[in-house]
Amino acid sequence: MLWKGCKESLYFTQRECDIVEIVTEKKAGLIPLYSHKRVERLMEKGGPIPFDHRNLILYVGGFAHSPNLDAMNWLLQDVKKGDHWLKSFLVLGSNIPELLKEQFIDLGINYQSDISNEELEELHLKSRLVLAPLRFGSGLKGKVIEAIASCVPVISTSIGMEGLTDFGKAQVFDEVESFIGAIETYSKDQSAWQALQKSQAKLLEQYLKSARYE
Repeated sequence: MLWKGCKESLYFTQRECDIVEIVTEKKAGLIPLYSHKRVERLMEKGGPIPFDHRNLILYVGGFAHSPNLDAMNWLLQDVKKGDHWLKSFLVLGSNIPELLKEQFIDLGINYQSDISNEELEELHLKSRLVLAPLRFGSGLKGKVIEAIASCVPVISTSIGMEGLTDFGKAQVFDEVESFIGAIETYSKDQSAWQALQKSQAKLLEQYLKSARYE
């Protein structure tokens, strides 16, 4: 077994570290998915931007990756034409299937492919929410970390918040009705939005404090 030859192995979530230490009796270290400096830079950019100056609702993910395609199909099954938040919804992702594009057009959802990291950072600054309706796929999710670091609250399932919930309780929405209800609530209620933003930032802070490597 490869682990036996390692003095220590590194993982992005505490749960993975705990499992490896039990199975192998070898030390496992937690390494941050994003460096502390990068998170600090994103927070400095996003922190001063208030609720009223953020209008977009973002979904980020390449559709050649099956969890992202499943997530979007799951979300759209309960979306209704005319839902108020759809006019602010922007889907960012490569390899969008034609049938999905047709659904987007029918529902009035904007979409865009192949944007740069710099463009994504700027869009986060204009975003009120990021959606992560993932139903499978293991490990810490980069798009969730980047959104929270940019001070954008994330409406997520428990799968989407995996890795952060090792450090505290998070608001998660595993039923499509409650997920869409959360979009409705947090896109309109500034106090609720601020509370979610603060609680998720605290989870990210605890995660980074526990990660010992850069």
